[in-house]
Amino acid sequence: MKRKLIFTAFILMIISGCSKLDTSELKVSKPENEISEEQAKNIPITYEAPSMEIALEALPFDVHLPEELPFDSAPFNLPTIMDVNHDGRTIMLHFMTHDQNNEENILIIEADYPVTEYSVPNSEEVTLANNLTGSYAENTISFLVAEVNYGITYLNEDLTPEQRQEETIDLANQIINKK
Repeated sequence: MKRKLIFTAFILMIISGCSKLDTSELKVSKPENEISEEQAKNIPITYEAPSMEIALEALPFDVHLPEELPFDSAPFNLPTIMDVNHDGRTIMLHFMTHDQNNEENILIIEADYPVTEYSVPNSEEVTLANNLTGSYAENTISFLVAEVNYGITYLNEDLTPEQRQEETIDLANQIINKK
């Protein structure tokens, strides 16, 4: 029994050691307002990366972004990377882009890790690629792939709610099919 516990602890140490945010090439983003050290302990550490490649490589998990967007897009902004518990293991990301012809048409993709289950109140269950299900509410779809909870928000008032939902589901399926 003791051997089994030691082996399990060893395996958990290996797994947890491999799944940590690599901050070596990231820069800490200072809060806009002055905060105390005590307040800083209670909010995520926010990081900036010098490039998209470095940002994605720093993560302890894989994130995929859709390549075929429903508008002529500007490149995705460099992500905001948040270390929720200050230990490099619970991460939130935020990507954004917009339509080059209409800056009010915005696409936001959020990724939270690790997540094993989620719920979205007042949402509609939708079927996605690879037999996955998602939750759709207004302009946002949420779904879980390999412990990454994705949220895609697509703001485009030129579309009907049905068209916006269809395009948002297509964006989700692009992410799922890259896994």
